[in-house]
Amino acid sequence: MSTPPNTASADVLVKAFLDLVQREPLTDEEKEVVKEIMRGASKDAVVSTFNCDPITLKSIRKLRPSNKLNDEVVNIFMAVMRYHDSVLCDEDPSRSPSHCFNTHFIDKLVKDGHDGVKRWSKKVPGKNIFALDKVFVPINVDDWHWRLAVISMKEKTIQCIDSMGLPGTSHLEALKGYFEAEHEAKKGAPLPDADDWELIEGTSETPQQENGFDCGVFMLMACILLAVGEPLDFSQEDIALFRERITVLICKANDV
Repeated sequence: MSTPPNTASADVLVKAFLDLVQREPLTDEEKEVVKEIMRGASKDAVVSTFNCDPITLKSIRKLRPSNKLNDEVVNIFMAVMRYHDSVLCDEDPSRSPSHCFNTHFIDKLVKDGHDGVKRWSKKVPGKNIFALDKVFVPINVDDWHWRLAVISMKEKTIQCIDSMGLPGTSHLEALKGYFEAEHEAKKGAPLPDADDWELIEGTSETPQQENGFDCGVFMLMACILLAVGEPLDFSQEDIALFRERITVLICKANDV
């Protein structure tokens, strides 16, 4: 049996989550935390083990300016997203939950098809992926670029959010195929109104990066804002603050 989170620590994590959403400037204490993390000596030291694989100083330092994020950073962020969604559902039992897959889901799906990920839906809230509000899928494109897929079960849309304006068509089609196969496997029937599902390709209408390394931060911010129903109204100018705020968030997660 897992140990319930410390209530005070959980509250601190939720506040760090909201501070990121609201783009609050760092406090003096938080600036010191970030400074210490980024200049520490032991790159192999574990910073956090929140509900996923451990994240080391070497990985969290990918949040320094001009660095691309790696899987460890993205996956712990997705774990915090899942935790925050569970908090919202506990506060409002009528709320439909959402789910964030980790970075390995799409790789397994593309490589092995539905058979490679057929057990993954057992870990979503309620163990019924079709009862969710949204599903978020982080996508690493050939180890050089991050994009996000957002599935709205109610609106029957699968959308690519790409900070370089790339369409992401093949990933959208793979995800549509996943939901069709998943419904057949779990419900014993074809996906209802399958032809009504809309694949929305990535465009330059969403926030766009102005360099070759901030794609991961753009992806995480799109994910967190869409998850809480906020508009994607950020830009390149916000990224430095976002990097620091994500660092604080990960550090706070270790205390829960």
